[in-house]
Amino acid sequence: MEKFRLSARAAGDPCARAVVGGPSPSFAGVLSLARYENKALMDELESAASRGLL
Repeated sequence: MEKFRLSARAAGDPCARAVVGGPSPSFAGVLSLARYENKALMDELESAASRGLL
């Protein structure tokens, strides 16, 4: 259950920063829609053995 609380906090942080006009955290770029234009990131994700399925 603790994993879910931590992930909720991690997801809430960029949202809260956006609301108050704060700086984005360093990991926010890979969560944005712009990630699909990052060829290096897309190549890395496509070559990964894990597909993120639970």
